[in-house]
Amino acid sequence: MKLDAWQFRWMMNLYPPLMLNGVRIIRLSSDYRQMTVRVRPGLLNRNLQGSIFGGSLFSAFDPYYPVMLWQILAREGIATQAWLRAAEINYLFPARSRMTILFKWTEEEINEAKLQLMKTGKYKGWHFAEAKNSENKVCATCRLLVILKTKGLTDDSPGF
Repeated sequence: MKLDAWQFRWMMNLYPPLMLNGVRIIRLSSDYRQMTVRVRPGLLNRNLQGSIFGGSLFSAFDPYYPVMLWQILAREGIATQAWLRAAEINYLFPARSRMTILFKWTEEEINEAKLQLMKTGKYKGWHFAEAKNSENKVCATCRLLVILKTKGLTDDSPGF
């Protein structure tokens, strides 16, 4: 299913688990290759130390890389299913101000995904993102394992 970028942005910004964590897509390119997400500190996502809960930051990293690649490939006529299989997050400094995360797919990464899908029907790749505060200081980093498979493979296929 192809979604226009504005439709996806609108849906995700109104999705309660993200909205209640202060997570919002502020920019999404029409080709899904670049997205900026913001996490604002608020009453529902602030801990006793006055910083954003780690889980709120994690939710801001979670869904975007897989969905972006799914939509990029859908525009090229490649039907896939996408998941985030694993993530490793490191909290470096307390997140006391607005946090911004940039997600970006390069042409090389997209071509590698298409090559793996053509060869095996599956794609597995680690990707990286950083959460920066309002002073542009990196407060958290995250490595995310994106999984895609072509439609028709079952969830119990080896390597899922």
